[in-house]
Formats: sequence, C-alpha cells, structure tokens
Amino acid sequence: MKKLFLLAAAALAFASCSNGGYKISGAVAGEDEVLKEGKAYLVNSDRKNPTRDTVDVVDGKFVFTGEVVNPDTYYIQVEGLPGYVTLFLENTSYTVSAASDKLSEAQVKGGETQAMITFINEEGKKIQNELIPDRKAILDEYRAATTTPERKKEIVALFDEVDKRVNAISDSVVNANPLSYYALMQFASNVLDYELAKAEELLASFKADVRFATHPKLLTAEGYIEKERALQPGQQAPDFTMKDPDGKEVKLSDIYPKGKVTMIDFWAGWCNPCRQFNPKLVKIYKEYHKKGFEILGVSLDRDRDQWLDAIKTDKLTWTQVSDINFWDTEAAKLYNVRYIPQNAFVDAEGKIIARRVSEEEIVKLLEEHLK
Repeated sequence: MKKLFLLAAAALAFASCSNGGYKISGAVAGEDEVLKEGKAYLVNSDRKNPTRDTVDVVDGKFVFTGEVVNPDTYYIQVEGLPGYVTLFLENTSYTVSAASDKLSEAQVKGGETQAMITFINEEGKKIQNELIPDRKAILDEYRAATTTPERKKEIVALFDEVDKRVNAISDSVVNANPLSYYALMQFASNVLDYELAKAEELLASFKADVRFATHPKLLTAEGYIEKERALQPGQQAPDFTMKDPDGKEVKLSDIYPKGKVTMIDFWAGWCNPCRQFNPKLVKIYKEYHKKGFEILGVSLDRDRDQWLDAIKTDKLTWTQVSDINFWDTEAAKLYNVRYIPQNAFVDAEGKIIARRVSEEEIVKLLEEHLK
C-alpha cells in the first residue's frame, strides 16, 4: 500500500504543474523517411465531438500545444508509421519517447492520470511475466489441436488470474485516489457492473466535484443509471416496436401477454458466444414453451443476410426482430445493453422479473415462475 500512497503524492505533484493548457513534446527514433519531414496527429475517440490536431514532425520531433476542456484518453499517430501512442491528456506538460516501429510501447511522462495508468501497466507487465512469461507460446498451445480440454482450462485460468491481480491493483489505485480522473474513467466504463445504490453513491460524489460535474463520460454514466432505475425488478418493461424478417412491426407488449414469462434475448449473428448458446436456448424453449415460456429475439446485427442465416442455421423458431443497426439498436439502448448475449425476463403483464440472467440460472428462473 505504501507504493500506492507514493503514487498519489506523485500525481498531485504532476497536477500542480498545470499552466492552463497542455504541451506534448514528442521524440520518435528510427530511420523512417517520415520522421525527417512528416506529420503527427492528435486525436480522441469521441465520435460526436472529434478532436483533430496536426503538427509537423522534423527530425523525429514534434510538439502539440492547446487546452483540453474535458481531460480524456487521446491518441498520437505519426504519418506512415504503424500503431499509435496512447495518453490521458490533461492540461499539463508531457514528454513522449518512442521507437518508430513500436509507437504503442512509447514512454509517456507527465500528468496525474497518466502516472496512475503507467504504474498499473508496469505492475501488470510484472504479473504477466511471472504467470505467463511467453504469451505467444501459451496462446499457440491453447489453439493447438492436441491440447486437451483440461489444459485449455488451465491456460484460461492463468489469464483469469492475471486479470484478477491487475484489477486488484487498479482498484487499489482508485481507493487511494477516489476523486481522480482515473477513478472517474473506471466508474464510467464499468457503471453497469455496480449495484444501483453504489452507482448512485459514486455518481453523487463525482457530480459534487466541479472538475467532473459536466464531464461527458460522467453524463453518459448518469444516463445509464437513470435507465437502470426504470429497469429494476417490478418495474414496467419499456415497450418498443421493431420489424421481424418479413418487415412486419412487432411490439414487445404484443408478445408478453401470450405467455407467463417472456425472455427478451439480445443477440446477433456475428456474436460467437450468442451462437454457442443458441442450441441450449432452443432446447430450453422446446421444454418450457408449452408451460408458458415465450422469447422475443432482438438482434444487434448490421448485416441482414447474416441475421437471417443465423436464424435458419440455429433453428430459432420464436419471434425475431431487428433494425440492422448494430450497437445503435434502439431496444438495446433502451435496456442498457453494452454486451451480448444479454437478456431481460418479464411476466404476462410486462413487469420485469430479472435481467442479465446467466445461462446456468435460466432454467431455475423458469422453474420458479412457470409453476
């Protein structure tokens, strides 16, 4: 824990260097011609509010200056070179040192949040080197036809252990710096993993701090939380209308009165975990449909032919709908769907019974509600 407190102190030192704007001084080593005279680009990942800045690269060096309203993750690309540098941009000074063939491994110094990220990444490398010293070799072993199922489970367990330890370090950094941009980013990225009461508590703490109150990531997280309040068990399931494969409009409220329990199944033809689960769901449907079990499949496909082929191949006989709009599918946004497969269960009156029920728990839920 001592190391984490030292990190927090270092972060405050970085924060005190802010001069009202940022300065990124970069140096890229290599023999590439584009380093003698080329371009470097500073970009963010916000599709609604894209940021673009371009500067000259001269003898491998470049400088970006400006002011960021909402500190966030940014990327530096160099014309003609593979990969990119990732940094968390705040209004302070940074130095970036990289090799032309390994931009993604650049050394970035400066910034409170960047210091935290660098610390976690370095600790993560130590953990991986300890548990999985040769990542390529073990992945090749996993893919090999001769590898037994038992060995594959061992390999998966190794990667899970790495994730577990790195996540523990990340959590420790958040606990030591609860009102930091790093903590905000972790909260915003994982907001739906929290119990509603805890999510609301964290939201309130960030909203009370003027640095974070209007940050787009926090406002997005607040939107998810508002939806979660309306999606709790006992609430009326939000209704929606989408088209089936024949172009006929189907409303959720037209489906659930037909049975005692209706599962809204969010899936897609391109989703391997969804396709792997479909045979099990077909079996469950055949066994419980006569007892009052209905399913409404909501596809997040973006290719109509792939959607229709998946329905046919997987022998999905229940009602299917899609707007072929990928992650912008309206029903998915309505139900806070950020990964698939995912589900929601409602009763004959459209009241929510449960959401995000695991494969192993579906039969138990049906046994309980289809008596």
